[in-house]
Amino acid sequence: MSSLRPRSLVARPGAVAAVLACLLALSGGLTAQIHKDTRRGFQFNAPKGFNALALQPGSSNPVARFQSDRREVAGNTSLFATFELNYYPLSRRKEGQSTEEYMDELWDRIENAHGFAEVEREKKIKMAKTNGLEKHFAPDGKPIMVFAAMVEQDDGVFVFQGVSLSDRFKKTVKDFAKAARSFKRIKKESTEDRDAERAQMTDQERFLAEQIERLPAGWDHMRTDRYLFLYNAEKGFVKDLSKQIEVIRNTYEEL
Repeated sequence: MSSLRPRSLVARPGAVAAVLACLLALSGGLTAQIHKDTRRGFQFNAPKGFNALALQPGSSNPVARFQSDRREVAGNTSLFATFELNYYPLSRRKEGQSTEEYMDELWDRIENAHGFAEVEREKKIKMAKTNGLEKHFAPDGKPIMVFAAMVEQDDGVFVFQGVSLSDRFKKTVKDFAKAARSFKRIKKESTEDRDAERAQMTDQERFLAEQIERLPAGWDHMRTDRYLFLYNAEKGFVKDLSKQIEVIRNTYEEL
């Protein structure tokens, strides 16, 4: 059990009352080579040595998240490097806002995400046979570097973002850039049957079904009376934990 590291325990959003979603991840696991999303119609090669993570319930922009299988260490600082892809539909543009202005706003968000950040490098790249832009940021007063690559598509803007220790960035950024450049569009699947099925569900059941659908390769789910577990941990451990949490909940309700 010492090899297990709980990622998070996330409370339900809005009307989802009785069910919590528990994300459990191993510190090491199967590394995803190709990440495919047939719902939005894209795929890319995950960075070498990175494991797929389940998306946080309720999050909207992230569509893929990864974490390095080994902790980076430099001096007294250590962290797990992260890499994610965010999607911003063009429908979210403000009234009268051009796509160029929309993308400038997204760049500002990235620059401000870690406090004041200075652009150390900027270059044009090709992503999905389209001109994209890659930038490297150095947040002020933090021992990290941020990689970002943005490309406009007909349906929205896709933004890759990677974070690594400054001392390790020179090596890690090569894997980030390679993953971003491998991005390409693929045929989207039909959602007609799924949408019809979801329309018959309650808000709570629809929310839970969406979390299961977003699970990356290597992850699984388990339902109990009042909880949904999303995990890539050992199934026996999750099963034991699921029984314990229901017993604990019973005790809380009695008290």
